[in-house]
Amino acid sequence: HQDMLGPETFYGPTKTTPYVFIFCGNGTYKGLRKIVQDTATDGAVRWAGCALNTRKIVLDLTKDPARGVTKRATVAQWKNVDAALIFADGKNHSTILTDPGEELSDMVGSALAVNNAAAYKAWYATALKRNQSAGRKSIDDWQQFVIRATDERGDPISDYNVQLFTRTESGGEDEVRPFDVDVHTYRGDGSLRCFHVNLTKIGLDSLTNLWIRVMASSGSLMVGYNGFGGTKTDGTAENGKWSAELDISALADDNGVKFFFPFTTTLVELKLNREPLPSFGKNELCWF
Repeated sequence: HQDMLGPETFYGPTKTTPYVFIFCGNGTYKGLRKIVQDTATDGAVRWAGCALNTRKIVLDLTKDPARGVTKRATVAQWKNVDAALIFADGKNHSTILTDPGEELSDMVGSALAVNNAAAYKAWYATALKRNQSAGRKSIDDWQQFVIRATDERGDPISDYNVQLFTRTESGGEDEVRPFDVDVHTYRGDGSLRCFHVNLTKIGLDSLTNLWIRVMASSGSLMVGYNGFGGTKTDGTAENGKWSAELDISALADDNGVKFFFPFTTTLVELKLNREPLPSFGKNELCWF
């Protein structure tokens, strides 16, 4: 987060910072190692986790639209160059080094010869053209989402869930199921979740609108969550459970960033209010 979105630019377009070139194999291991290899990886790292063109989206449910706040979904400014991911067709995490082949060797050689912004831009234009015709043509599009939930003070919220869905013309809902089929919670901080998503299975062309639902529970009768964009349930009856919905279809209007963007890692920060819960006319945390 500090490297990609902090105040200092570590990977810029000039010689004041290193030029970045990212190669990753799209092949698989053989034999027993193939059995344990994760999907959408080169055998060791995820394709979507390789690229450095990280995006950050902030969904702030603490802001009240009734008070004139119309923009609760924002996109952080980019701090680094758009360093794209170049696939080495048929190579895995091992053979990309031990048996790179003539084409990959030539690309690495030409990358090392880059010494100015114009040459850097031209190199990527050529490499991406090769990429589209070879390395990416036989694989699905994948994206990695790292989602973190915090309260209004920045303290982590660990007991929450996220769903994506579209609304039909009749008012119904269709959940975007491929979004949450592969989710991992960071053991060191439960507020962080990683969603590994196959965009090809989602079928992006069919998504005419996109909504996000956030569900949070404190597991306590004393403290619960609140925000704007959803209906807060009765904390006593529902044990502090709360949910909200937010239309994120218009994210593309913000710096041209879309929610779905293949072979990138997208950081999503959710902000909720954490408050004492009322119970029978008083809150259970403190009263006189």
